[in-house]
Amino acid sequence: MTAFVVPTAPVEDDALDDVLQAMVVGITGLEADLVRPRWQVVTPKQPEPGTNWCSIGVISSTADTFAVMQHIAGVSITEPAGDLSQRHEALEVLVSFYGPNAKGNLGVLRDGLGVSQNLEAAKASGLYFTGTMEPGRAAPEFINQQWVRRWDSSLTFRRMVARAYLINNILSAEVDLFDGDGHIYDVIEAPPAGR
Repeated sequence: MTAFVVPTAPVEDDALDDVLQAMVVGITGLEADLVRPRWQVVTPKQPEPGTNWCSIGVISSTADTFAVMQHIAGVSITEPAGDLSQRHEALEVLVSFYGPNAKGNLGVLRDGLGVSQNLEAAKASGLYFTGTMEPGRAAPEFINQQWVRRWDSSLTFRRMVARAYLINNILSAEVDLFDGDGHIYDVIEAPPAGR
């Protein structure tokens, strides 16, 4: 028997934004405060049109239909037991680069994702880049009576998500088996008496 171990929770929400932000900062060389989560509680002032910056965020999450469920009984009666749920999930991440070098920074990110060293921190958080990056799309924005250069693309990551649910083992039960006439056919005790 193996001991029931509660897996580390997957990075989500702000922690996931932090991992993605650090990856983009490391690859593109943009300042950390210029690679921003796409959605924030308090929206910071948008940088000037001549500033190169990036907005990034997870826009979809698609999980495999069925999870693998495994019951782990625990080493002894006093040890915790539970069910371990595991499934794979694909995350689509939208990146938008702004500023005079928007397309160039998108290209730096695209090519930098091909260097395995650049993905080590993401892998340490359980994120694996699938090698899928949509072609860049021009998406200029008209802000304050002027056009701001913007290029968008999306990245796909996969990860395995494991969650534990503490479920007690059945320590004993008595089961009555009935024959076709409704009479008790047999009585089974689990575990058998004397064990």
